[in-house]
Amino acid sequence: MNKESREVPGGPRRGRAKVAVGFSPRLAERRSQCRVATLEKSRALARRYATQMPFGVGSRGLKPTATVAPSLRDFVRGVPKVLSLAFGLKRPEPAAFKTGVAAAIVIMSLASRLTAAPGIDPDADRIFKACCKYLADAKAFTVKVEVWKDIEIPAGPKVQTTTMLELQEQRPDKLHIEARSPKTKRGFWYEKKSLTMLDRELNVYATMEVPDHIDKAIDAVEDQFGIEIPLGDVLVADPYRNTMDAMETLADLGKATVLGVPCNHLLFTGPAVDAQVWIADGAKPLPRKIVLNFKSSGGPSQITQIFSDWDQVSPVAESVFTFIAPDGANKISVCPKKTEDSGEAGASKQESPVEPEKK
Repeated sequence: MNKESREVPGGPRRGRAKVAVGFSPRLAERRSQCRVATLEKSRALARRYATQMPFGVGSRGLKPTATVAPSLRDFVRGVPKVLSLAFGLKRPEPAAFKTGVAAAIVIMSLASRLTAAPGIDPDADRIFKACCKYLADAKAFTVKVEVWKDIEIPAGPKVQTTTMLELQEQRPDKLHIEARSPKTKRGFWYEKKSLTMLDRELNVYATMEVPDHIDKAIDAVEDQFGIEIPLGDVLVADPYRNTMDAMETLADLGKATVLGVPCNHLLFTGPAVDAQVWIADGAKPLPRKIVLNFKSSGGPSQITQIFSDWDQVSPVAESVFTFIAPDGANKISVCPKKTEDSGEAGASKQESPVEPEKK
C-alpha cells in the first residue's frame, strides 16, 4: 500500500470510517481527467455560443437573424453541468473552476449585449438622438467628407470610386458643396430660393428655383429634376427622423476607433438599406464614419463616408454661398425628370451662350 490510513470517530450510528491520507494515484488520475474534461467542455461551449449571435455575416454585411433566446436558455442550463465536474471533486481544482466561471461570465456578458429582440435598442437610440440634436442645434458648420463607392459592373468585377466633398452650411437657407473626383468636379450653391450647379470640367452651370428652406430644397430638386444633393441626411434640420423613418432596427455594437477618435458603433437595418454609423464619444457626438449597404441592384452596392475637420465655431463668410460664374461658362437649363403622367424625359439642353457674370 502506498497510502496510510487512520480511523476517525464517526457518528453514534455510523461506526468508524477510514479516510485516506497521503498520496493516492487513483485520486490524482481522477482529478487530472476531470480537469481536462472541464476545460474541453468549457471551450466547446464558448465556441458554440459565441457564434450564435443575432448578427449573421451575409453578402451585404451584418444582418439581424432570429433571436437566440432558446440557445441561451440551454447554455445557462448547461453551465452548471460543466462546472459540476469541478464541484464533484473531493478537493475542487481551482484552475478548472476559475476557467469554467470565466468562460461563463464572458459568454453571458457578450450574449446579453447582442441578443436583444429585433427593434430599437435604448442605448443606441440615445446615442443617435444626441448626435442628431448636436447637428441640428448648429446654426452653421463646415466639414470634409471622403466618399468611397463600391460599383458592381455587370458581368465584371466590383470597382471602387472615390470623391472628396467640402461642405459649408448655414441654416436654414444657405449651402455650398464642392465635389471632386478623378473624373468630375462639381459645385452646388444654394441661397434662399436659388440652387445653382456647376460642372467645372464642362464649364457649364444651371440655376433652378427651389423653396427657401434647405430641407424643402433638397426634396424639390430630387422630386422635380432627379438630382440628389450629397449628404442630404446630414444637412436636414431633423436628421434623426429623416433617418429613422427608413429604418426598422437599431443596435449598439460597442466602442470603436475611427482615425484616432473613440466612437460608438451603431447598426441600422431597413427594407432598402442597412447602415453603420460611428459617432464620436464625448461632448461633441459628431458622425465620423458612415457605411451604407444597399439591397437593390442598379446602383452602388456600398458607400463609405469618412468625416473630418468638423468646425461648428468659426463663422462662414457670406460670399461662400454666392455663385459667380467662371470665365467662359455657359448656362444651361434643366428639364423636369420623366414622370408616369407626362411621359417627359428628363434631360438637359444647352442654351445659347450667355455672357458670364463678371467676378
